[in-house]
Amino acid sequence: ERLAVEQRDTTASQIEQQQRDALHRRLAERRQQFERLTVHAPSDGVIIGRELAALAGSFVSEGKELLSVGDPTRREFLAAVRQEDVSFVQAQLNLPVSIRLRGRGEVVGQLRRVRPRASILTEHLCLCAPYGGPLAVQAQVDQHGNRRTEGFALLEPQFWVTVSLIEPASHMSLAGETGFLSLTDR
Repeated sequence: ERLAVEQRDTTASQIEQQQRDALHRRLAERRQQFERLTVHAPSDGVIIGRELAALAGSFVSEGKELLSVGDPTRREFLAAVRQEDVSFVQAQLNLPVSIRLRGRGEVVGQLRRVRPRASILTEHLCLCAPYGGPLAVQAQVDQHGNRRTEGFALLEPQFWVTVSLIEPASHMSLAGETGFLSLTDR
């Protein structure tokens, strides 16, 4: 731009000014993107995630969940319930229930919530048969029959039940741990 001004070439000077302004706008956009790369937790807690060290320096798509932050004083189990058992489960709301943890004994929880609609969406991969869970699933496919990478669909719709752990059981359970929910006679 200076060279164009010294040569009294106003057209070249204006072009250089426009290019400089465009570069400043791009730089401001990149700075905003860079500032948004910092991950902030919504609350204090324990980080729950797999292979987090492998994510360092890698590119991930915007909106992809990287990890979860769990409150160690507020532990919950998520249970899948078949349609024929849902009325029995709803009758047990706010009552103590037993959860058998694999190889670690039982903990006591309280049924807090039953989602009102059944779903074929999986809540956690650890509950799916390919990952050692009890739920039969199939790979999700798009309209052209190609397998989607997002996950699986349940073969049978399930109702999702939330069970809050009762202290001191919440200190005994581990994040991501699986078990079986026992309701009196089922």
